[in-house]
Amino acid sequence: MLIANILAGPLIELAPTFAKSLASGGTVILAGLLDTQADAVAAAYQAQGLQLIDPGHGEWPVVELKAP
Repeated sequence: MLIANILAGPLIELAPTFAKSLASGGTVILAGLLDTQADAVAAAYQAQGLQLIDPGHGEWPVVELKAP
């Protein structure tokens, strides 16, 4: 499991590194972003092959994805 609570820009830039760091079936939980940024952050991780589990909700969403 990887948990990161940083700004959206760095979360997007780190997507390839974080995705490679996860074991098969591993989970990544991303926070520290605004609701207007959640889709872009999730998309960056989905582009790395991760599956979106929870897109997050509210003003400060917490996005959860899982490695295949």
